[in-house]
Amino acid sequence: MKAFKVIAITHKKSGLEAVGRFHLDDERAAAFLPKLKKDMNWDELMYLSTCNRTEFYISSKHAVNIPKLLSKFNADITANDVDEYVGDKAIDHLFRVASSLDSMVVGEREIITQVRQAFDKSKEWGLTGDDMRLAIRKTIEHAKRIFTETAIANNPVSVVSLAFRQMKEDDLPKDSKILMIGAGQTNTTMARLLAKAGWNNIIVFNRTLSKAQALANELSLTARALSDLPNHTDGFDAIVTCTGSEDIIISAELYAKLLGDDNEQKLIVDLAIPEDTDEEVVHSHSVHYISVADLKPIAEHNLEQRKSELVQCEVILQESMQEFKAMHNERKVERAMQAVPQKVKEIKSKAVESVFAAELSQLDDNSREVLEKVLGYMEKKYISVPMKMAKEIILEKSYNDRKHG
Repeated sequence: MKAFKVIAITHKKSGLEAVGRFHLDDERAAAFLPKLKKDMNWDELMYLSTCNRTEFYISSKHAVNIPKLLSKFNADITANDVDEYVGDKAIDHLFRVASSLDSMVVGEREIITQVRQAFDKSKEWGLTGDDMRLAIRKTIEHAKRIFTETAIANNPVSVVSLAFRQMKEDDLPKDSKILMIGAGQTNTTMARLLAKAGWNNIIVFNRTLSKAQALANELSLTARALSDLPNHTDGFDAIVTCTGSEDIIISAELYAKLLGDDNEQKLIVDLAIPEDTDEEVVHSHSVHYISVADLKPIAEHNLEQRKSELVQCEVILQESMQEFKAMHNERKVERAMQAVPQKVKEIKSKAVESVFAAELSQLDDNSREVLEKVLGYMEKKYISVPMKMAKEIILEKSYNDRKHG
């Protein structure tokens, strides 16, 4: 277990800006990471990069030279700004990450997919081996248990998820015209949720048209420059807005112009801080208005409910750790004994062809055939019996550890 190591650069300790410096797109990662693995003298490597963490999962008998690793990314941080986990703590950390217990938002399922994809890509790039394969196999099993046997993911806690749920509860028809203002991360997530659920009649307005176009191209939507918003005369059923503007985006004058002669109630989802919508819009028109201020108490309540599940999660985590230790030890025995079959064959060959060659030459065909059968039977047993005994010893030790642990 000591070979397992994790170097983690996360939002908690390093800050999001530092995390971003370690992000590699797939093309760069495919070229850079094999060289990094070789230069750092690691046996295996899995690279995970999300919006709030970059982590290096390593199998190596050598200690990790953290300053050397940081220098490879020209990062303006020190070893004190990263977290290092070794042995049991490394596996424990991997389990926590994949089951979202170490996430910014506890209970978000997306991380399990990100871990699986990180392993698949690292394997594709020739970085992983048997240790990492075994660890990830148990990690995915563990994360699935967390999400199926506890209620940690039952209630949404992100404002995007809550806003999306509110939109669904409004029974907004799937052919509704939706104006989306802003193409940042929040609206990108919302657009993906809407498109996946069947709302595709969406126009994305953004100050930088190319960013709106990128999102529109991904989801088969329509893109417009934000400056074109006052010229929109084709009506709408809902507005989803989230920009970084300090000023009001949807003024009373602009809203009236967008509305025209339409007197039907509209839905406005404003996820911006500060809000993009003028208060007069809400007060003077028939609007179902959803803001972060409305969603935050629900999110906090749901988060508390998720945290109440952590006790059960810890029980499952400890069980998974014991199971993985047994799996890992069993696999160590299997690897150590991979040479046994060849050694047994060599001993048999030497006995037949050299040590007892003279005696065997005097045997008749029938006697030789019987002897070959005896030797073949003993060869198989010499391979299988020690393996079986070793596994039984390991499983017995694992049981005693759990019983007295």
